[in-house]
Amino acid sequence: MKSLLTLLLALCLAVAIASASFEPVRDGHSRAAGRTFHFHNNCSFPVWFGLVSGAVPNGRCSAGCPQGSYCNPQNGICYFNQPKPANGDFRLSPNGGSNSVVFPYYNNGLNVVWSGALAGRTGCESGTCQTADCGPNPDHESCAHGFGQPATQGEFTMLTNNIDTYDVEVINGINIPLAINPLTSARTNDPFFCGNPGALRPRTPTGSCSWDLSPPSPHYVWVTQDGRGCSSDRECSGGEVCGLSTPLTLNCGKRLGYWTADQVCGMNSNYGAPFDCAQYSRLYGCTNGIDSCYQPFATSTCCGCANWQDLGVPVPSSVTRCHAINPTWVKNVQPKLLWMKKACPTSYTYPYDDMSSTFTCSEMVGGLNRVDYEVVFCPPAGDCTPRVVVNF
Repeated sequence: MKSLLTLLLALCLAVAIASASFEPVRDGHSRAAGRTFHFHNNCSFPVWFGLVSGAVPNGRCSAGCPQGSYCNPQNGICYFNQPKPANGDFRLSPNGGSNSVVFPYYNNGLNVVWSGALAGRTGCESGTCQTADCGPNPDHESCAHGFGQPATQGEFTMLTNNIDTYDVEVINGINIPLAINPLTSARTNDPFFCGNPGALRPRTPTGSCSWDLSPPSPHYVWVTQDGRGCSSDRECSGGEVCGLSTPLTLNCGKRLGYWTADQVCGMNSNYGAPFDCAQYSRLYGCTNGIDSCYQPFATSTCCGCANWQDLGVPVPSSVTRCHAINPTWVKNVQPKLLWMKKACPTSYTYPYDDMSSTFTCSEMVGGLNRVDYEVVFCPPAGDCTPRVVVNF
């Protein structure tokens, strides 16, 4: 899983700068009542949006969960509430379905409106979803647990009276394309301020996401299981392709999305070529205390980073360059990420990809950050049907 470095830093900042509390505004205006996510589905198949809430900073059930959060009795930790749409329906119809949820402002002293992740679930029936599954009853409930991977995720920390952070994260893989659009005219000279990650037409100079994915081998392609064994698409028929099914078996099947080396190695630490998990899994996940190569005092044993601008990826010239280079990471990890980064330069592809993938936004009105967000599944790219997934 992704190192929640950016989100944790934002949460720590929120706690440190928490200012005078206030009551929610009740004037009937949606922007005054809270922050709104507007979900839109441009895919040619239905999508069920889901929300997974993060933990409240220092939130322990034993001390009482603050307003706007709930207690998880299994671990004794408080989590932010997961709002529901007004009509209770999480299903978005194909080719234009939409809905919205509101995150209220609370007088709880946290300075955090909500922190967590969202994704689009697909192929949902009989209480389960084929991709990004996160619990029973997808039609009328959000999520009971984290998203099944691979899943394209939008990650947020929305602050009450300070700057939000957000990104489109693909560290564990991709199921459907996703874009985040802040609904504000606020701008600065920073290309990552109020930009729209995942979008084909970025509003700031951050690179266009075609979502035209060309993985290095069939091992990166996620397919349904129980098909015949294969080593290439030539051995498959009937619209099926060669890829890895969920048990990590190479077989023909319907395309569901795409794997990453990090996700495959997380499921099988001994998986061989092309991922060679026994040798490189620590570098895929930047685990066991390996620091970022962006750090000022980084050494050649660091994790990452990539100077994407030198690899044909259109990222802003202002993006911080690496302070150190790990030759092993560059040779064995970077090529396994480049195909995703080229398809979407604003996507967060590995745990320390902050410099080219983390966005911030705020529009302060009356001392409150009022930015709402639009979340688009299969963002328009001329043809709304992505190559990433077949129709359900």
